[in-house]
Amino acid sequence: MDTVPADFTQKLKEARNKYIVGLPLRIADIVSAWDKLNNIQWRLEILLVMKNLVHNLASSAGAFQLPKLCINAKQLENTLDELISNVKNVKPNQEQKNNIIKLLELIKEQETISNIDTENPIKLIDQSNIIYILDSDKDFSLGLSKQLQYFGCNARVVNEAASITKNQINTDPLAILIDFDFAEQLLGSHTVIYTIVNELKLTCPIIVLSSHDDFDSRMSAVKFSSCAYFTKPIDINLLIERIHVLTNANIVEPYRVLVLEDDLELANYHALLLEGVGIRAYVETNPSMLLNRILQVNPELVIMDLYLPIYNGVELVKLIRQHQSFLTLPIIAIVNNAVIEIPNDCLIKPVEEKQLLSTALNMLQYTRYMNASITKDSLTGLYVHKKIVEYLDIQLKICKRYKRMLSCAIIDIDNFRTVLLVLA
Repeated sequence: MDTVPADFTQKLKEARNKYIVGLPLRIADIVSAWDKLNNIQWRLEILLVMKNLVHNLASSAGAFQLPKLCINAKQLENTLDELISNVKNVKPNQEQKNNIIKLLELIKEQETISNIDTENPIKLIDQSNIIYILDSDKDFSLGLSKQLQYFGCNARVVNEAASITKNQINTDPLAILIDFDFAEQLLGSHTVIYTIVNELKLTCPIIVLSSHDDFDSRMSAVKFSSCAYFTKPIDINLLIERIHVLTNANIVEPYRVLVLEDDLELANYHALLLEGVGIRAYVETNPSMLLNRILQVNPELVIMDLYLPIYNGVELVKLIRQHQSFLTLPIIAIVNNAVIEIPNDCLIKPVEEKQLLSTALNMLQYTRYMNASITKDSLTGLYVHKKIVEYLDIQLKICKRYKRMLSCAIIDIDNFRTVLLVLA
């Protein structure tokens, strides 16, 4: 399986360093707007330009881990908001003017004390890709092992409780799939599951596979510290999706995310963070191109800044929802501080790395898991007829818009049952 790129940490540092190097230019643009207001005329248009520059500075400084700069820029943004609210006369009084000058001085000081990054911004995921199947049923465990291998998983089978030792399980695996009855077998004076959790101290996700589907069995599995419970026969597609959800392992097609942010540097940084955990991220800075980009990349999630210089972010969300194909497209809105009444998750600026990643992954994992259970045939793993038609409709619209060619093949397979038996 693919792992996080080895140069990811270096790319993060380079992105942050590039941002720091470009800080003087960002601050100079803000000071230039302030000078225009003082030396030319106090006009709302110029004040809005300055406010937008300060807003972008506050957002990006928080993302790039410059808290003092973020706080000062946010205070300046709030002061400018007070002026903008008085549309008839945006000129500040002397107290407001002194406050703006003071904040600008504090912001200018930050560009000289911001050091180039020499530390690792975040800790990367580094884990084994071995999945252990613990089950006394040799035929079942061998068949499941082969199915997991089709998805690129390194599966190992253990059929005897006596084999549960440090010598047999000598590394922290990606996950453990354990049969319910196997888990309750005695290994010395303790059960197998007790040995795994308390003596071997394995911290990987534990998924229980069981022929029982009653309340007591499921409750026992909860006490096993299990993360999921599947009844036999196993739906391999749902199992693979759940393993992906629990481990962030890149064993299925990478998630696709579209980032809408008018600040290109911040957008690229957020995209880099997402790519660091195996998400395929796309960037768009022009809100008027949002629908085109959604059609192009067919994202599973849109992360968008609701504060944009020209367009209203809430209205953009409604614009997306006008399209029947995008009615259920998940959207994470990045807002300033107020709660926006839209049916989506919100992140408050400045967005922390862990918060961005955890929110995005949780929504992506839940959405894909639900889609897999609804849109895919449990036997073949192929899309159901309705989903195929919807997908073709989207592809046709893309081809018409960009004047591309589209090919579609319909294949009839004889003796399909025999083919399934061979795959199993």
